[in-house]
Amino acid sequence: MNMQRMKNEKRGPIAFVNFALLEKVLRFGNFKTKTGRETPYFFNAGDFYQSVALAELGDFYAKLLINKFGDKLKGAVLFGPAYKGIGLVYTVATILGFVYEIQVGVAYNRKEAKDHGEGGTLVGTPLEGRANIILEDVVTTSETKIEAAGLIAKAGGKLIGCVIAFDRQEKGTKDGVMTERSGAQEFELACNVPMYSIATLADLIRFMDTPEGSDGWHETVAKIKAYRDQYGIEPKA
Repeated sequence: MNMQRMKNEKRGPIAFVNFALLEKVLRFGNFKTKTGRETPYFFNAGDFYQSVALAELGDFYAKLLINKFGDKLKGAVLFGPAYKGIGLVYTVATILGFVYEIQVGVAYNRKEAKDHGEGGTLVGTPLEGRANIILEDVVTTSETKIEAAGLIAKAGGKLIGCVIAFDRQEKGTKDGVMTERSGAQEFELACNVPMYSIATLADLIRFMDTPEGSDGWHETVAKIKAYRDQYGIEPKA
């Protein structure tokens, strides 16, 4: 895929759902979420592992970042929580720089502090005094993102938002009891910044209800809608 095609490519939520299905990143079957729920679908961004697919993924993120943050994106730091966020920030930063000529920094945290070399838990662009945007793959719960926000604040950075690939739009749990807010809502409440997603559960259902998406998936979409009715939140208007 050349740069001009990337710039002209439409990167909306329905296109992303189709892309994730083609790459088998979005799968149907019987799975268990981080909260222990049995779910009829699963999104695993770790299955984006081929170069062309990674470039396309990076462009989906890049277009959303440009659309949502505009001039604030220039000179900002893309922060990737360990572990999946690490490769993600490098992929997206490369697309922003090479395709769109937008300069951004990248940083990430280690799970364990390093006691030699550069040391510490943070790697990459210094966060102090700079706008920071967290990049993650999916949101079911908000713990990892809120922890990342704390690391950014401790390092003197200013968090201005979070961008994810897929929002499951389902209620969280606390002490084994279902809450009324989703992971995205918990993050926004705790950090007072927006979380944007390339696509959501509502987009997946919308795609599956189209002639292109519904062929052979009637039973699957019924299961997903039942799951949404049991655990889902009201999507944003």
